[in-house]
Amino acid sequence: MSSSPSPGRRGGRGGRGRGRGRGGRRGGRGRSNNRRSDNNNRNRSSSQDGAFSMPDMKDEEVLIAFMPYLKGDNTEAMVIHELYQKQSDQKSFVSAARDFLAREEERKKTGGMPPPSSKPVGNNSVPGVNRSAAPIPQIPSAQPMTPHNSVSAAWSQGGGQAGLPQKGSMPMDPTNVNDMASLEQNMASLLADDDDPVVSMPNRQQNPTNAGSAFGRAPNGMPGNTITSILGPPPSSRPMNQPGQLPPGQLPGQQNFRFGSQNDQRPLPITPPRNNNGFPPGPAAPGSPLSSLFPASNQNINNSHLPFLQQPKQPLMPPGRPAHTNGWEQKNPPGILEANSRSPPPPNQTPEKTGVNDASAMQTPPPNANANSDPPKSTRKEYQPKRLWTQLDQQPGKILANDVPNHFMGNVLDLRPRQELKAQWMLPLGFLRNRAAEKDMEVTSLRDLLKGLAVGLFRRGCTENGSQASIVSKEVLTPVGESRSDYPFRLIQNDMVVGTVPFYSPRTPGHVVFRLYWHDEPLHTLATGPTLNVRVRENDFEATIRFILSNFKGKKVNPTSLSSLNSLALVLEHFSLTPHMSPQSAQQKLDGSGRAVWGCICEARKVVDACASEHQKTIVKLEKMEEGVEELKAIVETEQEEKEQEGGDADAEEADKEPEEPTEKELELKEKLRALMSGRASCERKWRDSQLAFSSILRAIVTNPMLGMVLRRELITKMKLEYELWCPLCEEFAVPGEAEGQMWYEPLRDMPNTVTAEHFRVCSEARSKMQQRILGFDPNPSTMEQVLYPGRGRNRPMDPGAVNVFNQLSSAMGKLYQDVYQTADRILRQRELIRSQTERFVDISECFPPGTKVAVFGSSANGFGSPKSDLDMCLQIPDGAQLTSEEDPTGSTLMSKLAEVLEKNGMQEVDISRLTARIPVIKFNCPKPPETVAEGEEPLMECDLSMRNPLAVLNTSLLRTYAEINPVPRVLAAVIKRWAKARDINNPARHTLSSYGYILMLLHFLTFHERSGNGLVLSLTNGKSNPSPSLPLIPNLQRMDASWPEQPPGTPYKEYTSMPKRQIKHPLVDGAIVNTFFYRPNPALLNNLRRLFPGQDLSLGILLASFFRYYAFEFDYKRHVVSLHSNGLHGVVEREVKAELDGWRNYSAALTIEDPFETFYDVAHVLRGGYYHRIRREFAVAYSKIADIAAGKTTGTWNGKTVDLAQMSGMELIDWICEPIPDKEEGSTA
Repeated sequence: MSSSPSPGRRGGRGGRGRGRGRGGRRGGRGRSNNRRSDNNNRNRSSSQDGAFSMPDMKDEEVLIAFMPYLKGDNTEAMVIHELYQKQSDQKSFVSAARDFLAREEERKKTGGMPPPSSKPVGNNSVPGVNRSAAPIPQIPSAQPMTPHNSVSAAWSQGGGQAGLPQKGSMPMDPTNVNDMASLEQNMASLLADDDDPVVSMPNRQQNPTNAGSAFGRAPNGMPGNTITSILGPPPSSRPMNQPGQLPPGQLPGQQNFRFGSQNDQRPLPITPPRNNNGFPPGPAAPGSPLSSLFPASNQNINNSHLPFLQQPKQPLMPPGRPAHTNGWEQKNPPGILEANSRSPPPPNQTPEKTGVNDASAMQTPPPNANANSDPPKSTRKEYQPKRLWTQLDQQPGKILANDVPNHFMGNVLDLRPRQELKAQWMLPLGFLRNRAAEKDMEVTSLRDLLKGLAVGLFRRGCTENGSQASIVSKEVLTPVGESRSDYPFRLIQNDMVVGTVPFYSPRTPGHVVFRLYWHDEPLHTLATGPTLNVRVRENDFEATIRFILSNFKGKKVNPTSLSSLNSLALVLEHFSLTPHMSPQSAQQKLDGSGRAVWGCICEARKVVDACASEHQKTIVKLEKMEEGVEELKAIVETEQEEKEQEGGDADAEEADKEPEEPTEKELELKEKLRALMSGRASCERKWRDSQLAFSSILRAIVTNPMLGMVLRRELITKMKLEYELWCPLCEEFAVPGEAEGQMWYEPLRDMPNTVTAEHFRVCSEARSKMQQRILGFDPNPSTMEQVLYPGRGRNRPMDPGAVNVFNQLSSAMGKLYQDVYQTADRILRQRELIRSQTERFVDISECFPPGTKVAVFGSSANGFGSPKSDLDMCLQIPDGAQLTSEEDPTGSTLMSKLAEVLEKNGMQEVDISRLTARIPVIKFNCPKPPETVAEGEEPLMECDLSMRNPLAVLNTSLLRTYAEINPVPRVLAAVIKRWAKARDINNPARHTLSSYGYILMLLHFLTFHERSGNGLVLSLTNGKSNPSPSLPLIPNLQRMDASWPEQPPGTPYKEYTSMPKRQIKHPLVDGAIVNTFFYRPNPALLNNLRRLFPGQDLSLGILLASFFRYYAFEFDYKRHVVSLHSNGLHGVVEREVKAELDGWRNYSAALTIEDPFETFYDVAHVLRGGYYHRIRREFAVAYSKIADIAAGKTTGTWNGKTVDLAQMSGMELIDWICEPIPDKEEGSTA
């Protein structure tokens, strides 16, 4: 089956032929729009108004008038075209078409003619209909008609293959192939209409000799009639159900399906059947690129007896994630979620682990499905996702790119710009059949099922589907003017439809993916392809740069768009030479690209200028809005004062009444204040993003040495000087000099061409002045190597003063942990007594199955808590025990009875307000055992007891294992938690991070860094071109090969290429499956880990400073995610991947933290507004304080105060780092 088009068919942007996408580019044959419009007008006038005379019409006009009937699947028109293809007689065909149009005109006049686009109801339609409803035209021919030329014979020989191009299909007379192809191209070019996305000329060709193809002969030897194979044979030949055959509506292999590995007994996540590898059963055509995905079957599956649309209509719901259920004992069909099922909530709507899950249902219910049901009682506004079925195990289909499948975004295919691509898609027939039944579609052929099905090429992580969001999108049916051989599709074993759509890779670099979706319902992603990485080498560099330059100059509608700036930054950052290419050869190929690069930089400045102008205009509007708000505020305050004066003599009873409803003025003031605050935030964010995009261009020029062959050295030096003005913490450029209202680069134009060190000093001072004004301090961006090894040269000695500072800091950190955070044995015994006592009360209540245990989780058990931590406990129900019922789905009634038992047995302040949560929780204070209470200690312990929470227990076990390997993580966590609380960035209720979030950031740092050999640490991917496993500071328990700790000493560190599976059903999110695998060592293996990762050679002070610097200056918040799944083999987890798979936000720069088990959960989703900038600023403050003292500074200015840094001890340095934030800074979020 050919999938490569002729060179002359290149069209729309990013793909072949006509495609839908941004930019509105049109492809096709290149005819003028005027001619196309004239043809369409003539077409409408002739086919609709009937204002034509048949004998006077030219042949071309006959074809124009005939095409709407052919495109509308008119049965009689299709038969005429089919017979023409068999006889290859153009004159006879035109004559028959002329006669057909005359009859249709007569029918229209008599009122008995349906419109040309109506579905066929006559010949070659659904089996069983009366074929004599419409007369069959006879095409005059010199030769007598053979049985093969008749419609009935065509039916019996498989001639009704509407819209199914087949490999090897040829006309009956091969000598006339060119003539017929020319005629078809002529007809298509005459009627090419970019507004018709799917209809093309039906191909009724049949090769009776191709008995072995998927379309020539069916596996059972029957003729390969598509309608016969899908809808069943004609009524006269349709067999009755025999013993052992499947009942109507059931596909073969459903009950025997096993998803994933052979040991995985989960039911199918989608309606159609699949084999153990997740792909459809049944063989592909020999030699097909999909053949490796379809293992050969020894059975000849015959589904010809299955009725096509006679199964009960079922609502089309998202399949959801596979869940552990007992068989298929559920209300809905296999793989269909319940009506109230929910997919993993989006990051900004994720509920607390023990709170109410208010995420909206991730499904599309049928119209009026809940018409008679009560509306939800919740008043919270439900989150409306822009894209559903993002996970691969949720999607019913598959997409390959150039024969490469997708394995959870792990495969990356490198491409050149404008390289030919083919998207090979596949969808189960059962899925298409269910959708057709749901929408009451009239289906007569496979083409009807596929209408509106589109494949789009998207930037990875794009928030939504659809033609407006894609680079280019195409529907799977052949567009007008294209060859059917470029858009083949076929049916495999009667249960899987596969096809191919041709594309070209984008011109600009970056990661892109294919997505399969319905054009009219783009919310659901039916399939996602592998990641395609477009790389620009020296051969494509100049063409790519000139393409970006043309985009810059062509943006007249939106001059503030930043897409071209981001594209230019990507090209410059990732540009590299082909391996083993000499610089001389590369220089010749890059000879003319330098001027284009400089032109792009100049155009980028114009975009920034436009953004600055827009920013100033918006500020003026906001100032006027603020004046109106102040006036309205004064009016409201006056009204309130008048009310207080009038009601001054009111007695106390009136004061206890409910507060009055707000007045119209108060409501208006509230709305205007909200609009003002939102406008300010949006205005500043857009201006900040424009500067961030331009800084990315400068950084690429400064850091990529390959660009020295493109730009002159003096230009690169000026770019370095300009980049000196950029502050990543402020995300703003400083303006040198005293001039106000200027752009930062305007004063640089007055500098001479020869840039000196004095110029860099001026720019550095301008940046420091801006940082003092915005941040309140001057950050120290020096690296740890520059602090410890000042000077130049390879054999530089360590600075003794810096070494002394870090030694004192390490000693103070150890002492702080011993005195404050180390949990004494008395505290551990105290908690165990309370736990066992609570477990006894559970037994007394007799509400839970025998053998129910109470487990401790959270900070009091994970090794990272303090003696003052609360005691979090949960119930552990024995395996197989049934706890909840339909009357009590959450177990809140049982927990309420348990609360009564706790109160009767001396528990104080028993709080049952959270029993209505998704996981019910009882809060109470438990008296501590008297023998464990120290003098002056609080006599009560705050306790939380929740229903079974297996993920919380597993999470506690994971963190506990990290804490037990060596004391380094615990000591660092103690200082970091004290620092975060003191700096007021450790309160989720105030939109900052929880302690759990900071622990995950610490573990990511420790598992993603290695020893550098000179006392410092480096990231695992630092300066490495080829990723490889490296020994981290502590092992990655979810990635480390479990056999490695038992290997002989000296065995290289090993990690899994793909993480093993240990899956459980999510307790909060219906239909979600969580992989809880991690290395769980027994005591002997834990001792091995302690031997392999002693931590004694690590300086706690250097690790703390490196941790602060990593998140202040090194971590790329715009591209990366804080995740324990980052490792040396796969690199750091990218935000684009999380946006693609889990719908995470993928815009601007912000902190995102992936939960180790609930990978769809963003622990940092609580951050709002400028709190991310505030947290990053605090990381920079802490590192700068340490670096300033280690560098030998004696004084420093912080928030306008001068601090004496001379002779500061280690504990004093910790106290200074953890200095409580001033009150005036608490309300600041900038």
